[in-house]
Amino acid sequence: MKRVDPLAGVTTFLTLADLKSFTATAARLHISAATVSAQIADLETRLAVRLVQRSTRHVRLTEAGEAYRASLDGMLEQAERGMALASSLGGELSGALRISAPFGAAEWLMKHTIERYTREHTRVTIDVQYSTRVVDLVDEGFDIAIRGTHALEPNWIVRKIRNVAVYVAASPAFVNRCGAPELPQQLMAFDCLQYSDLSFGNTWLLQCGEVTERISIRPRMLSNSSSTLREWALGGLGIVLLPDFCIGEDLAQGRLVRLLPDWSPPGFELNVVYPDNKHISRKVKLFVEALIDDTRHYEAMQ
Repeated sequence: MKRVDPLAGVTTFLTLADLKSFTATAARLHISAATVSAQIADLETRLAVRLVQRSTRHVRLTEAGEAYRASLDGMLEQAERGMALASSLGGELSGALRISAPFGAAEWLMKHTIERYTREHTRVTIDVQYSTRVVDLVDEGFDIAIRGTHALEPNWIVRKIRNVAVYVAASPAFVNRCGAPELPQQLMAFDCLQYSDLSFGNTWLLQCGEVTERISIRPRMLSNSSSTLREWALGGLGIVLLPDFCIGEDLAQGRLVRLLPDWSPPGFELNVVYPDNKHISRKVKLFVEALIDDTRHYEAMQ
């Protein structure tokens, strides 16, 4: 026995229920009025109930038609979203890609990925919003977030970007003018440049083997922008504590010097995260893969 598609004619019925006109429905669906009439009649036959009362001027739903329409509420919109999603997954990428990232991460970690991605996918727009808070990706409409290990949430897909080291550093000019601390406790006597959004306040945590020191530093200048702190450090304004992706090249080129080399602030794992759902778009997947590949290539060149 031939199986009948249970959804056959449903789109036509829902469109007719909305427009109340066979002619308008035909125009909306790009089919003939005769086809609309035939699909409705076929649907009524399969359901064994009249759905529509027809007249020369008016179309209205029967009681059964109203109940059937209510049972299908939202189905047409869902089907249209599914078609749009399928098209985006199979064809040329388009639309917006919204990214939440901490200050500085886009500049140092995503710069080359964003440049290459937008060249390859010209119909995708990139919207990067800087924030140190943990945004709700779904409620706030973000596709991707860059987060440290301490800021992960359940039901997210988590892909590791890299392990991040953190350094204490200052410019050669600052060291020549003010000297350099030889022990962590001596930091309290120096001007320090502080990242203002740290959850533990004006305290730097330093480790040497099994020994951990918590140092209350004296912030001379504060900012929640790592790029601003870097510029201040390069200008000789104080001692800074920043991750390697911010100042690693400055240390390698001698623009900054590492202080207290035997003592290291705790590092952390940096991740790219996105909601765990059935419909992860291809543009998200490709960006994540590009970001991870670019990071591995960069590290291999170091």
